[in-house]
Amino acid sequence: MADNSADTVTAPPWVSAQNIRSTSTILWSCIVTLTACIYTSLHLDVSTKSGWKQRLWQKAQWVIIAILAPELVVSMACSQYLKARWLVKELNKERERRKEEVEDVCPEFDLHYGFFVVMGGLQVSTSGFVDGDHINATLSAEAVISLSKKDEFLYVSRESIDDRSKADALKKALVVLQVAWMVIQCISRKSYGLPLTLLEIHTMVHVVCAFILYICWFEVRPRYPFA
Repeated sequence: MADNSADTVTAPPWVSAQNIRSTSTILWSCIVTLTACIYTSLHLDVSTKSGWKQRLWQKAQWVIIAILAPELVVSMACSQYLKARWLVKELNKERERRKEEVEDVCPEFDLHYGFFVVMGGLQVSTSGFVDGDHINATLSAEAVISLSKKDEFLYVSRESIDDRSKADALKKALVVLQVAWMVIQCISRKSYGLPLTLLEIHTMVHVVCAFILYICWFEVRPRYPFA
């Protein structure tokens, strides 16, 4: 009986980088792709925290949530998209009704405005004081629609909304390049019949989730400072 022991090779737990596909290379590629992809795809609501450290910590918490439970973030993005569409539809319906009565009506509402409201962008100051601090109340989508039915349209131009934004085109371009490089690498390995690690497969799942987030939050552009 032939000895097949020479055909069996046990892979070591760690492979050093020596112009080959090493463990450190896989780890670095997956970690960078995973973190960058999730961080840039997340668009958070208006933050009530004033300090940049608090906002950064809030964003970091959501990054951890997206890594551990990406379906929760995808569900939130889809919910905000549907609510923003509903808000814009109802506001434009009330706008058309008002337009039949008077000609001086605000411009048509778009999805950009809808996300601005759904994400807590509209805030009003109340007359009350608590511990010497003025109270700011965030208007919900339902409140904005109720006001529109009373012929009170809280219109904010797209330019004014974009004034609160920050340019992130370069950052997104770098992320796209990183993700594209890893996707091409994984597809190439599968086409040659080569195996992929579980970490690479897990990263690809997050890339798909991030792509869904980009679609749902496409109109949240340029991204707000709170995003």
